[in-house]
Amino acid sequence: MIKTHDDGNLDWVQHILFGDYTSISTVSQTYDGGYVIGGRYDWSFIFIARTDSSGELIWEVPEGSFHGACYSIVQTSDSAFILTGKAGSGTYSDILLWKIDPSGEVIWERSFGLQWDDRGYCVIEQDRGSYVVAGFIEEESSDDHIYFFSTDTDGNVLSDVMLGTGYAIDVVETSDGNLIVAANRRNYPYTEQNIHLIKTDELLDVQWETTLTSFIPACVRSIDVIDTPVELYALTGYASEYANPDSWMVYIALADSTQILWEMTFDGTDASYGSAVLYTGEALTIAGSGNLYDPTGNEALFLMRTDSLFGSSQGSSGNPLELVTYPNPFSTECNISFELDFDGYVEIAVFDMIGRIISTPADGFMQAGPNTVRWTGITDDGSHIGQGLYLLRIETSRYVEVTKVVYIK
Repeated sequence: MIKTHDDGNLDWVQHILFGDYTSISTVSQTYDGGYVIGGRYDWSFIFIARTDSSGELIWEVPEGSFHGACYSIVQTSDSAFILTGKAGSGTYSDILLWKIDPSGEVIWERSFGLQWDDRGYCVIEQDRGSYVVAGFIEEESSDDHIYFFSTDTDGNVLSDVMLGTGYAIDVVETSDGNLIVAANRRNYPYTEQNIHLIKTDELLDVQWETTLTSFIPACVRSIDVIDTPVELYALTGYASEYANPDSWMVYIALADSTQILWEMTFDGTDASYGSAVLYTGEALTIAGSGNLYDPTGNEALFLMRTDSLFGSSQGSSGNPLELVTYPNPFSTECNISFELDFDGYVEIAVFDMIGRIISTPADGFMQAGPNTVRWTGITDDGSHIGQGLYLLRIETSRYVEVTKVVYIK
C-alpha cells in the first residue's frame, strides 16, 4: 500500500503479505480514516484486511481458505463492509457478495450466477441503502454478458439487468441518485472491444446505453462522474491495436452520453493500464500499473494528475488577464471575460486539437478595464463546431494566455 500527499510526494509505504503471494485489487477509506483492502493470496484464496490511517494492519481475513478473489470492498452506512468478487476457482465460479462486520466477521454471504465463470467487479451502496453489483455472467463457456443487480441490506436481489456480450467493470451513483455503469462490449475470441456506458435510474431501469468509438480500440477499468450542466464522464483503462496484452497503453478519456470528447494514451514498453480515475473538482487523478516511468522496464505502480480539464474558471493572481470562460462546458455560447490594464490590441483565437485556428472571436482594439467576448461555437467559415475540447488563446502586446473550453450539444 502506498499513500501520497496531494502533490504526489510519498507519505508512507506498507508491505502486506499473506502466504507466498498477495495481490491487492481494491482499496477504500473507512470512516475513521483507515483503509480496507481486498484481493487474493496464493493465487486462489480471498484476502481482506483493514488498516489504520498509517497502513498498519488491524485485522485480516484469510482464515478458512475461501477459494476466490475480492475485487471491490467498501464500508457501508452501518459501519459494516460489503464486498464482491468471485467464489470458486478455475473455470467455474460465482459472483460473490459478502457483508462483514467492523471486526471482519462474516454477517452473511451470497453467491449469484449460472454454471460457468461469473464475477462481480464492483459494489457500491446507494443513498437509499441498497447495494449494487456490476460484473458479468456466462450463459455458456466464453459467452459472457454484461450483468448488474441490486440487493437489499440482507443480500436479497431487488432487480437485475443482463445486456449484450461483455462485462461491467465499474458503477457510480450520480448526484441525482441515478447510476452509471461502465462496461466493455466484446465478442469471442475478444479481438474487438469497445467501451460501453449504461445509465439507469435508482431501481436499475435502463434510461440509455451507448457504445463509444475511440481512435484506438480501448477498454475502460474505472469511471467517475463530472457534475457539469451536461453530465460528463472521466474514463481510464487501456488501449491497444492488438489483442495481445503486452501492447496495452494507459488510456484516459472524457465523454458525454453519446461520444468521446477527448482521449489520450501513454505508452510503456509492456502492458500498462489505468486502474482508477478520480475527478478532484478541477483535474483528473489516475492510478495504474505498468512501466511508464521505470527506465529498467520493470512493471510498477504509477500515479498521475492532469492539468485543469476546463481551463480557467476564475481569475487569480497567476492569471494577469483575469481570464474567465463560462459556462464551460457550453452548448450555446461561451462568455470569454478578461480585464486589460491598458488600451490595446487583443486577439482571441480558438484552436482544434490538431492545432488549426478555427475561429477568431476577437481581433482588434479594446479599452482598458473589464471586457467580455461571446463565442457561439461558429467557425470563421460559418460552420458549427463539433462536440469536443478546444484551446482558446488570448494575446495582447504584453500577455498571452491559453485555456480550454469544451463544447457539448
